[in-house]
Amino acid sequence: MGVYGYKKKKTKAELLKAVDNCKSIDQLFALVQHEEINMRMHTLPGASNIPPKRLEIRSFKPGTTYLDRLKAAVRLTVEMTK
Repeated sequence: MGVYGYKKKKTKAELLKAVDNCKSIDQLFALVQHEEINMRMHTLPGASNIPPKRLEIRSFKPGTTYLDRLKAAVRLTVEMTK
């Protein structure tokens, strides 16, 4: 018998669809936490001695929201890891 309230982890396709369906940043963060998606921070070069992984801001269209940018980062992580 499983743990009360526990649901089976989503497949890659289900995760990508769930990311697209998120309507707010808090929904997206809850999904990341519940599905235990491990993401790396994007940093400025002087913030640490770890080589930075820069997010290309130029690749986004003008008027792109922070939610859209976060969704893109989560999608990329899901596509690369699962």
